Amino acid sequence: MILRRTFDSLFLNGLRCNLASAIQFYSVFPPHYIKPTFKKIEQQELYKNTNAEILAHSSIKPACSSDTCSTFHDSLVRKFTNYLMRKGKKQLARSLVDKTFENIKILQLQKYHNTSPKEREHIILDPKVIFYQADLVIGRVIKKKQDLHKQCEANRAYAHYRWL
Repeated sequence: MILRRTFDSLFLNGLRCNLASAIQFYSVFPPHYIKPTFKKIEQQELYKNTNAEILAHSSIKPACSSDTCSTFHDSLVRKFTNYLMRKGKKQLARSLVDKTFENIKILQLQKYHNTSPKEREHIILDPKVIFYQADLVIGRVIKKKQDLHKQCEANRAYAHYRWL
C-alpha cells in the first residue's frame, strides 16, 4: 500500500509537470498590439510627447469593460468593491462603499466645522484620499504581521531545546 502511494505520487507529479509545461495560454490579439490608454491624463501626455502620431498607425487592443476614463471610477475602489461583494451582489457592495464614503465625508465635515480656522487646513475632506491613506497604513500593518509570523516560525524550530 505504501509502495502504491509512492508510485502514484511520483507518477502524478511527473504528469502534472508535463501538462503544465505543455499548456500555453494565447491571447486573441497578437503580441504587437498595444494596450489602450483610456485615461485622459495619459492621453494628454502622449500628445505632449508626440507619441500619438506613432500610435495613430499602430494596432491597439480594445479596452476592457472595466476600464473607464471617468473621474468617478477608481481602480482601487473597484477592487475593494469586488472584495466586499458576496454571491455576485455588486450593487449591494457598491451601495455599501458609497454609504461608507458618505459617512466619512459627514464626519470630516463635522470635524472641519468644529475646529479653528488654522487647523482646518490640515483636515482632509475627500473620502478617497482618506481611503488611500488607510490602504497604505493597512499595507504596512500586514507586512509587519507577516514579518512577525516569519520570526515566530523561525523560533519554533528551536522550541524543542531546553534553555537553562
